[in-house]
Amino acid sequence: MMSGVRSATTEYQNHARRIGQRRRRALTNLVLAVSLMLCACSKVSVTNAEGKRVRMTREDFAEYAEATFRHHNRVVSELITVFSMSDADIPFTPALIRSEEDMAARCKPLNEMVLAMIEGREQSFWAKLKLLNQVPLCELATQRVEQLIPTIL
Repeated sequence: MMSGVRSATTEYQNHARRIGQRRRRALTNLVLAVSLMLCACSKVSVTNAEGKRVRMTREDFAEYAEATFRHHNRVVSELITVFSMSDADIPFTPALIRSEEDMAARCKPLNEMVLAMIEGREQSFWAKLKLLNQVPLCELATQRVEQLIPTIL
C-alpha cells in the first residue's frame, strides 16, 4: 500500500515537473520569438501624443525619442528659470504641480534610458520595449506643462 502512494506521489511530481519545464520552454520561445520579430522588423508601431497609431523605422523612433527628450529638458529648464528668477509670490497652481509631477513620472523611463546610454550601460530588452509607450506619454505630459508655464508668468 505504501509503495502505491509513493509511486503516485512520484508520478505526480514528475508530471508537475514536466508541465513546469514545458511552461518555461514556451515562455522562453515566446520571448525569443518576440525579440526576433522586433529585431527583424524595420518598423515599430507607436501611438503618438495625438493618439494616432503610426509606424516608423527604428531610426525614426530613435530620432523621435531624442527630440522628445530634448523638448522635455527645455521645458524643465524653463520651469527652473521661471521659478528661480521670479518673486516668491508665483502662483504654484495645483494644475501646474500635478502636471509637473505627471511629466516627471512619464518621462522617467526615457531619462533613465538616456542616462544609461551616456554611462555606457546596456538596458534590458523590456526597458527598451517600454519606451515605445512611454516616449509619446512623455511628449504629451511635456506639452501640458509647457502650456501651463505662461499662466504663471
